[in-house]
Amino acid sequence: QTENEDMTSLSVTSEHLILASPSCGRYEDDANLMPASSILPSTCVRLLDGWHTVVSTMEKNEKGVVTVITSHSDGLLLVNGIVASSFASYHLLPNTYYHFLRGIHWALPQAYANAISTYASQFSELLGDVLMR
Repeated sequence: QTENEDMTSLSVTSEHLILASPSCGRYEDDANLMPASSILPSTCVRLLDGWHTVVSTMEKNEKGVVTVITSHSDGLLLVNGIVASSFASYHLLPNTYYHFLRGIHWALPQAYANAISTYASQFSELLGDVLMR
């Protein structure tokens, strides 16, 4: 979990990717998606309104699986105003699965795509339950 100077916080797995910059964006080429475990106090994270300094981090142990599938393959999204990725540092296999689901929504009529997505969601939930045991 990270918290910035505006008290905005984000809880993710240690390998989830967050847009961060050691120089707080002063050097454009040092902004990268970084694993949450490498984000330390004084690192800056990108919020909707610019770069903000992380003031604290802490490790929490929780159980559960949550995933977000974005329509765009880069997987970027805003969580509490913080630019984060729906992927972790090991995202090849999940992204391949998500490409399949995106393709279904692109190629099939909406009713069929929604039905397949319902089954895919149930499968993903079952897989998460199995992995958490």
